[in-house]
Amino acid sequence: MLSSDRTQYTLALWLTPVVLYVVYAWLKVITGAFFGPLSKIPGPKLWAISRLPRMYMEWQGEEAAGVAALHKKYGPVVRLAPNEVSFAGGAQAWKDIYGYRKNVGQEKHPYRSSASYWPPANGAPSMIQAIRDEDHQRLRKSLAVSFSEKSMKLMEPRVKGWARLLQTKLAERGDAAVDMVELFRCATFDAMGDLALGDDLQMLRNGRLSDYVHAAFSGIRTIIRLRVLSTYNSFTRWLVQDCFFQSAFVRKAAMENLRYSADRVDRRLQEPDRDPPDLWTKPLTGIDGKMSLDEYHSTAQLLMTAGTDTSAIGLSGTLYYLLTNPDCLAKVTDEVRSAFSSMDDVTYETLAQLKYLDAALQEGLRLYPPVPTGAPRVTPMPGWSIGGYWIPGGVNVHAPHYATSRLPAHFTAPESFHPERWLGDEKFQNDRLDAVQPFNLGPQNCLGQAFAMNEMRLFMAAVLLQFDLQLCEDPRAWLDQRVFSMWETKPLMCVATKTS
Repeated sequence: MLSSDRTQYTLALWLTPVVLYVVYAWLKVITGAFFGPLSKIPGPKLWAISRLPRMYMEWQGEEAAGVAALHKKYGPVVRLAPNEVSFAGGAQAWKDIYGYRKNVGQEKHPYRSSASYWPPANGAPSMIQAIRDEDHQRLRKSLAVSFSEKSMKLMEPRVKGWARLLQTKLAERGDAAVDMVELFRCATFDAMGDLALGDDLQMLRNGRLSDYVHAAFSGIRTIIRLRVLSTYNSFTRWLVQDCFFQSAFVRKAAMENLRYSADRVDRRLQEPDRDPPDLWTKPLTGIDGKMSLDEYHSTAQLLMTAGTDTSAIGLSGTLYYLLTNPDCLAKVTDEVRSAFSSMDDVTYETLAQLKYLDAALQEGLRLYPPVPTGAPRVTPMPGWSIGGYWIPGGVNVHAPHYATSRLPAHFTAPESFHPERWLGDEKFQNDRLDAVQPFNLGPQNCLGQAFAMNEMRLFMAAVLLQFDLQLCEDPRAWLDQRVFSMWETKPLMCVATKTS
């Protein structure tokens, strides 16, 4: 009997702190959900209690549509997790999260978290991986001259050459169906390979993406899901970031991926002068803020990621909406063919004057932003005012592109494709066009946005100038796509008939 009592006493001694900890943890969760500083922010209460629903949504690739649905139900500000808030309020939310506001506390703005951006394989961050503002500013300054209007004008003949090849390869298909997503991807990868790597990747010539690109695409879903897993708690973060991603196998694979760009950049750096110039011509002249060799490698890899598929996705989405809206397609085709008789007449400057083409691309980017989710930021201490809410420090915040661009509060007929809304049509006079920021906003926005718009105008005009396109399949299923950082884009099968 004495032994039994002693056993029960020992068991109680061990269980009591465990039970107390569990009770404390749940009280903390319930208090944070219903009485904490974020408790007044609208959203499903289950999501305020646990991060699991938000993780499941992202794991399934449903973040874009899921967050948009929550904003339509709860409004422009939604709590997505115990420590995460989404802001779809438009211009003010973009400015509050991503723009500068001086003399507010010790931090200039909500900052990037290392938990959201994987470290570079070679230890040298690119602009998008740089956590510290100073590093981002220095790298941005080094490359900014390459994306100036003057530099882009000098590089125009190179990009125009790829637009001509795009026409040639499309003409070779004859009456056979062609996947325009694949073709646009080949064109953008070839163009950036020429400008950033000094190499002809021959994807357009071969009519398919290289094995390297296919391997990169196939790994995106796994990487995003691992990042989702790492956000649950400190243990899963340690398991993914400190164990899995620091393993010899993963580090070797990451370096092999980097070498694809690095080896080509090394050869390119041996010849400082190229005619016509490319993206490295100006940085190699020794301007202030010059990059190290490892930073050249990381930056080249970034350009081959952020400067390729995003443009191809934007082109594909815009073309889809044009093909499913024949009146709009007829207008933009007539505009292009009235302005140009051949590619000899096409320049960046003349393309920028085609108002309906530009409006169609802007509308395509609104409805189908290449990166539909929001760039994650963390509020600085002691807190930050966003969209009329005071958000305490250490909270994850973002402005989601897809949800913001489709919120009825911002746009008339938000789900419909109407380029006219960008042309001053009175029907859309109350639209808040500044709610659309496909290239993000502020000092860390997309450095290459002007280049991307020039490239998309050029490639779209090259196709419309010489070809009449028709969809081969029922278009309704095309938009049923999952999101893992970017869209898992489906083939867009078309027949392209060459005009006489």
